Parts: sequence; structure tokens; C-alpha cells
Amino acid sequence: MFVEDCYKLGYLHKTHGIKGGLVIRTDFEFSDNLIEEWESIFIEIDGILVPFFIDQIKGKSEQEIFIIFEDIDDESQAKIYTGRSVYIDKKDDPTQPQDDEFFDWLTYSLIDKEEGLVGEIIELLEYPGQNMLKVRTEEAQEIILPAIEDWIVSIDTETKEILVDLPIGLIDLNKTEDLLF
Repeated sequence: MFVEDCYKLGYLHKTHGIKGGLVIRTDFEFSDNLIEEWESIFIEIDGILVPFFIDQIKGKSEQEIFIIFEDIDDESQAKIYTGRSVYIDKKDDPTQPQDDEFFDWLTYSLIDKEEGLVGEIIELLEYPGQNMLKVRTEEAQEIILPAIEDWIVSIDTETKEILVDLPIGLIDLNKTEDLLF
């Protein structure tokens, strides 16, 4: 696996317990549901990403993950890997929306980095090749915007807000009532 095919998760912060557990420190919050689906992660050793298969994994705190690997079974073996960077396959990137998360976005506020509050997501439209968001603006207009991953900056599940960086003019284009098709 090459670094460009992976996402840097964080680093192995410290050992945990006497049975080879480790704590991964991350720079972001994550979903326990997402990490439970991971089968392996990659540890950078001498510039090479080496896969390690997961025996147990769970969230320890908002930005820490407790993990036990299949082939590490004591504290002395685990200690060798502390301080090393940890990567996951890009398909498992915890900062990007997962397909099943799309349906959790109903009633979330959509906020553009430049324009501010766009409105509330009132409907999720699933089309082949592209999911769309129907948003009710503050002016009570309904607009439809594509749910493009590259435009999503962050998703805060606690405040139910999605921060996006939309192309300039896209919101105004959608508000135009006399579009000709």
C-alpha cells in the first residue's frame, strides 16, 4: 500500500495494559460504528506502510482509539510501535461521509464557508451516480445541491451541522426561480 492511497489516522501514542493494547491519538473525532468495520491499519516502519490486522478496536475518548492487533500479545511487543504514524485505506477515511451516513443528514444545517448558513436539509435524494440535498433556505425557498464529497469540509454530528465549501454562485443559481430547462 502506498502513502498516497492512504489517510494518516494519527500515531500510536502509548501502550495500554499488559496484553499488547495500544492507543492511537487522532486529530479528529470519529464514529465507533465506522472504526468497528476496519479490518486492518498500516503502521509506517522505515518509510514503508506495513499492514497490521485488528483483533479488537473501540473508541477510548473523543480523539483516542484503543486497539489490539492479532500478532501483538504483550506490552513489550506493543511498546516497539509507540510513536509511529498510523494510516488507513482512503476508503475507510473517517473524515469523509460514508454512504450510510448520508441518510443521517436529514434536519442538519448546511453552512457554506463563505456565505454562512445556507439552510436546513429537508430531503435526501438518491440518484444513480450522485446524491442530492434538498435544502430549505432562511427565505423559505427550496434549493437542490449535489452532495459532493470534495465540497464537504466537516460534519459535526453533535451540532448537526455540515460545513461546505461550495463553488461561488451555486447557491444563487439554485435560487433563480425562472430557470429555463
